Amino acid sequence: MYKDIVNASIRDEAAGASIELRYFLERAAEEKTQTIIKAVLKSGGQTEHEATDFAGISADTAAEHAKSAS
Repeated sequence: MYKDIVNASIRDEAAGASIELRYFLERAAEEKTQTIIKAVLKSGGQTEHEATDFAGISADTAAEHAKSAS
């Protein structure tokens, strides 16, 4: 996936961005990705807390994801 994006971007930046968007939207629709996004938001992502404790949010997200995966 990343190789496709980089190779396309070298030739044509707009084409690379288009491929990146396509991959992002495909992954964003996956249930696993939705679970991770919800855990990040629940743990304080996209808030002021994220700016001051990114490591803590990452750890909380991993723990939340581990709970939902079991």
